[in-house]
Amino acid sequence: MITLYAHSLSERLTYAATHLFQRVLGTEVRYTSDAAFFLRQTGACLNYSDENLHHGLQIIPNGLLKTTDIYPIADLQTDQWQGLPTIFHNGQGDVPFDLLAAAFYLLTLYGEYFPQQTDEHGRFRHQESWLYQQGILEMPIVDRWAQLLQREWEKQSCPAQQFAGRAFRVIHTYDIDLPVMSRKSYAIGLARNMLHGKMQFNDTYFDAIRMIDALHTEKQIPYYLFAMADTVRSDYHSLLLQIMNRQATIGLHPSYDCMDDFALLKAEKQQLEALLNTDIRHSRQHFLRFRTPQTFRELSDGGIREDFSLAFAKAVGFRSGTAIPHPFFDLQRNQTTTLLLRPTVMMDATLIFHQKLTPDAGYQKNQKLKNECRQSGGDYLSLWHNSNIAGSANPWQEVWKKSCSE
Repeated sequence: MITLYAHSLSERLTYAATHLFQRVLGTEVRYTSDAAFFLRQTGACLNYSDENLHHGLQIIPNGLLKTTDIYPIADLQTDQWQGLPTIFHNGQGDVPFDLLAAAFYLLTLYGEYFPQQTDEHGRFRHQESWLYQQGILEMPIVDRWAQLLQREWEKQSCPAQQFAGRAFRVIHTYDIDLPVMSRKSYAIGLARNMLHGKMQFNDTYFDAIRMIDALHTEKQIPYYLFAMADTVRSDYHSLLLQIMNRQATIGLHPSYDCMDDFALLKAEKQQLEALLNTDIRHSRQHFLRFRTPQTFRELSDGGIREDFSLAFAKAVGFRSGTAIPHPFFDLQRNQTTTLLLRPTVMMDATLIFHQKLTPDAGYQKNQKLKNECRQSGGDYLSLWHNSNIAGSANPWQEVWKKSCSE
């Protein structure tokens, strides 16, 4: 257990501390504003105040966790601590930056409330992310800060056994943007086959969904599949119903316009629930289009309990600085919500179309990101599209199979 001393508690402080100490380090937190009580405690102690108590580790607050306001922060006071970039550096205390405020800033997507410019799809641009600007988007920096803090406690003879950590997991997810090939693609494929004396052409996009389910069923690996509500083929409906009874959890993949139309989002959720005769509690935004905090509020109000949209479309990595799921914190309302954000670490389309990696390089990128998550005890949550791994001659299909088998 960690004993945390602060002059006053706040929703922001407990949010940051819960993630750092409970989710990342795997220990409980006891809060106190009683200095005498704090000084009697043994084990891992954290003095989160400017009061020199000479007990445990001291972090000097910068004030962000005490206020309930939200405002643009022009100077993040970037510096280094033990070789890692930091923000809110003050050069004081045992840890020379406000680690709790820094974690809060990243976990809450604080900077995304004030975008300077959005991209062509109305999304926050990864180029504006402090993590990307520092070259550490592919590192779960919040988790690393927590682990460095643990080492500092261990130097004070706190037993490492009191930090249980968290078990690393691999989470497989799929977006079905295109359940079937377009009529034009299908006609071209059929014409090509007829030229070679073959009278049939398979719909490889549809076949890829069957292939995904077959692999997961054979290996008994659970997965998430995000489906759009409005589809054109009854056999696709039947397939969704079949795979629900095996390894798949079906979630909603809201259509492109849902980011700007809450009524449409609710209608699509109801449509998919009626089709599958089940409650839908998971979702991922189409094109990863979301607006902070409005989209997350609407998802929560619409009955979604876990959202998987937390990723950049054009850059892989850890958008909120962590590999571990965390609740959405609404800064404008200054409250922790019940909506769980599940960070998506890698999307196939990012590697293929935006970073233009070869399949071999894509596999190596997968391995690097997976190892980052393993070090954190986080979730390596990957996103694949059936259309991007369709076709027996598709080299990315082999990357996907290899990634799923490890």
